Amino acid sequence: MSSVIQVESISKSYLIQHKQSAKYRSIREEIMFGLNNVIGRRQSSQVGKQVTDEVFWALDDVSFSIGAGERVGVIGRNGAGKSTLLKILSRITKPTKGKIQLVGKLGSLLEVGTGFHPELTGRENIYLNGAILGMGSAEIKSKFDEIVEFAEIEKFLDTPVKRYSSGMYVKLAFSVAAHLEPDLLILDEVLAVGDQRFQKKCFDQIRKLGKDSGRAVILVSHNMSAISQICSRCLLLDKGRLVADGETNNVLAQYALQDFEMGLGDKVDLSHHENREGNAEKARVSWLQIATSDDSSKLVYIGSDLLIRFSVNFFTTMQQEDITLAVEISTTSGYQMANMLASDSGFKSGVNVGEYVFEVHLDDVRFYPGEYSVNIWIGDSSSSPIDYVIECGKFEVSEGGDKVFRRLPSGTAMQFLTPKWKLSTI
Repeated sequence: MSSVIQVESISKSYLIQHKQSAKYRSIREEIMFGLNNVIGRRQSSQVGKQVTDEVFWALDDVSFSIGAGERVGVIGRNGAGKSTLLKILSRITKPTKGKIQLVGKLGSLLEVGTGFHPELTGRENIYLNGAILGMGSAEIKSKFDEIVEFAEIEKFLDTPVKRYSSGMYVKLAFSVAAHLEPDLLILDEVLAVGDQRFQKKCFDQIRKLGKDSGRAVILVSHNMSAISQICSRCLLLDKGRLVADGETNNVLAQYALQDFEMGLGDKVDLSHHENREGNAEKARVSWLQIATSDDSSKLVYIGSDLLIRFSVNFFTTMQQEDITLAVEISTTSGYQMANMLASDSGFKSGVNVGEYVFEVHLDDVRFYPGEYSVNIWIGDSSSSPIDYVIECGKFEVSEGGDKVFRRLPSGTAMQFLTPKWKLSTI
C-alpha cells in the first residue's frame, strides 16, 4: 500500500510567558493605573513583576504514515494535541521539528468558517475551493450538482455564506471537501454541529470515500461509536505524544482505561465535563451516579440490577413535545448496547425552570463481561443536541454474583437474552 502521507518525528512548541506580580493591586489601583497611562503619566507595567518563559510542547516526536484508502481515527482527551496535529497536517501551521511528506491533493474541514470567503455565495465558494485544490473549471462543474444535492442548500446557493447558519455552513463545507476528490481528507469535530441525520449521511460518505475511491481519511471525534464504525485504525494522543497506533477496538479500549476512575455509587460532578455536544443554553446535565442494590460491590454482576441517576438544570420552561431524554450504554469500542428513550418507557412530562433528578432502572443486566460507558442525551424536537454528555460515566460487568451464566466458547454476541422457549413434536 502506497503512503498518502508520511509524518516523521514532528514536534510543535509554543512559548508561554508567566508574569508574577509581587503586589496585587486593588480595583481602584488598577483603574488609576489605567488612567495615568491614558493621560500620559505612564508607569512601567513590569514594576514589581517577574517575567518567566516556559516552552510548552503541544506535540512531541509524533511519527506515523497513512496509506491510500485507510480511514484513521485520532482520539485523546482535550489538550492531547489532536487539533495541533491536524493544523500541521493541513499546512495551517508549521512544525517546530520533523517533516511531513504528502502525496497528492489535501482537503480539510477543521472548524466552521475555514476555507470559505464569507462575502462570496455558496456557488462561488464551491469553485474557489476547487481552484485551491488545483482542479480546473470543467472538473469542478462535473461535480457541482452532486455537491449541491448532498449539501441540501439549493435554495441558498446564490446567497453569501456569511448569512448561512452554522449547520448550513458545515453541510456545504463537508460536501465540497468530500466531493472534490482530495487524496487525503482531514475532518475535525466540526461535524458535531450538524443534526444526527446529516451526521449519518456524512459518515456513510466517509466510508464510501475509503472503500470505493481509495482516498485516505483522518477523522478526529469524541464520538467513539463513529470512530469504531468508520475507522479501521486509530491513533491515541496523550499530552502531545502518540501513545497508541493500531486496530481501532484495541486503541479505544486503551483510551477507556485512561479514564476508568469512577466507582459504583459515586456521584460524579459533570459541570466541567468537556466531552459534550450542544450549547446547553436550555438545559445542562450537572451530575451522574451509577449504582446497584449491593452497595458494597464495585462491579455489576450479570443478572443484577443497575440504577443510573442524573441531574439536569433546566433554564427555560419546556413542553414534553419540545424535549427528548435518553441514556445510552456503549462498549469501550463505541458499540452502542442500549439506547433508552424516556418516551419509550411512557415518561411524558414538561419541565419548568429548575433542577430535576432522573432515574433509569435496569432490573436484569445481561451484558457480557467487560467495561461500558454511559452517555446522557438531552435534545430538542428536531433531534439536535441541547446537552449530549459523552462518556460521562463507566461501569464494569462481571460474571459471578447470585446468578451464573455460561458463556458461549466462541460467541461474539454482546448480550444474554431470555426469550420464551417452546418445544413441540411434529
